[in-house]
Amino acid sequence: MTYPKLGIYNAGNDYFGAPLVLPTAGYPLNLAMVNEWAKWDHIALDSPWAHRADLIAQLKKYNPNAKVYCKIALDQIYFNSMHTIDAANDIRKRIFDAIKVVPALDGVNSAGFLWSFCYTPARGFAAGPDFFNPDTLHFGRPSITSHDPSTAGFSLWNLNLASPAAVTAYAAVINKYVVPLFDGIIFDFSPHSIVYASGQGISHPFNVKDATTPDLWGSGWNKDVINAALAGSFTQDDTGGIAFDNAYKAGHQTLMQLIRSAAPRDFVLSLNDGGAADPTEYGTVNGSMTENWPVQGAGTWLGNMTGSGVYPGQFSHDRRFRQPQLSWFNTLPQILYGGIYGDDFTAVDNLQKWRYTLASATLTEAVANMTINTTPSTDTGYLVWFPENSVDIVSGKATGDTSKKGWLGDAFTNAYQTGSALDVWRRDFRNGIVLVNPNGTSRTVSLGGTFNRIVSGIVGDAVNVGGAVSSITIAATDAIFLIDPTPLIAMSSHNR
Repeated sequence: MTYPKLGIYNAGNDYFGAPLVLPTAGYPLNLAMVNEWAKWDHIALDSPWAHRADLIAQLKKYNPNAKVYCKIALDQIYFNSMHTIDAANDIRKRIFDAIKVVPALDGVNSAGFLWSFCYTPARGFAAGPDFFNPDTLHFGRPSITSHDPSTAGFSLWNLNLASPAAVTAYAAVINKYVVPLFDGIIFDFSPHSIVYASGQGISHPFNVKDATTPDLWGSGWNKDVINAALAGSFTQDDTGGIAFDNAYKAGHQTLMQLIRSAAPRDFVLSLNDGGAADPTEYGTVNGSMTENWPVQGAGTWLGNMTGSGVYPGQFSHDRRFRQPQLSWFNTLPQILYGGIYGDDFTAVDNLQKWRYTLASATLTEAVANMTINTTPSTDTGYLVWFPENSVDIVSGKATGDTSKKGWLGDAFTNAYQTGSALDVWRRDFRNGIVLVNPNGTSRTVSLGGTFNRIVSGIVGDAVNVGGAVSSITIAATDAIFLIDPTPLIAMSSHNR
């Protein structure tokens, strides 16, 4: 296994799969852009129009080593009006149609969903769509008619994982249409619990009585509108939702098991759960995603790596998740924070964000990615290739030559602590080392030998500037990749 591991996430995130798919008659593939995507070894396709056999085949033609994953929301099935273009092949629509028929006690609505809401241009969220109407927000009683994806401008459905019938229906669609096509699934919106935990990124408040507690959209609206009896399994006197939550957790586990039992042995199931893995699922699931690295999940670099509270930490995940492992460290570019860089993904801040995330992932067995999903049809960020992605270890230069990926080679050590205070993290590889400084101030570290800096050639990159070093100063919350010249010296001597 070679490092670093490179991934691209939210690929084809536009309504019709742009920029991988052209918005013209028949929606043909944009072959030039598909070729750019194929540089990455782990590719998560998002849009319904990116869930296409011809696209997957083309990606693997350009990169035979690529692994292509279906990214789909686990407990939130969402649509917009554009999704009706290819409704017959839309996996989300297939799931919706399978689950909406799960009966509720009222005999009208569906117990397959907990709640739904819709948006139409004429009404807008602020105008009071049904999502904010307690009469239609009751558990097990979404408005199937007014929120149908074929008529709503935008609608979102929350899957009732506490319903065995809904779980079975969801798994049947995945096993029929997704498993045969992809190398794995990245489940977005995949909390293990329905209980709301403030600040943990769990988007499903259960029985929130405090009107000041933010709901899914942060409006502070009081979501104490539970009518669990309509879900068909629980009564309204389920204090605190404990019985319901236990059933929800069990449903999550059952869903993973149903898919695992139908999939090939090396098929990957990865959850976007902020790193809060359910220990009972380690034998079934291959990994976890932490977004906006290292903010989501435990909220700190150290917590997300070594563990904190309900978050076991990635070092623990490495030992416990099912193989082949696929955990993701996701970072967001400066422009997604309203920065000043436009589409310049090589701006200094973005170089640092990528380097810090990629190095952190390389301390572990995780894949790194930077979400690039602002304006997919025109975004030049899709063409970015960061300096550490591929390096010619002979010249020391960063290169766009994808044959130079995995340039660090295989790992010689696990991650370990170094520096005078043992608060810098290091890992050694055949062709180099990686160092991460997660602290709020810079650290200077003795390397125990001479190593070479990468040469990026990017104006403003003050880290990858070339030259031999035996000690290095790493800025706060930053990292560095260094080339070990020893294998090159040995190779040179052997060739004389």
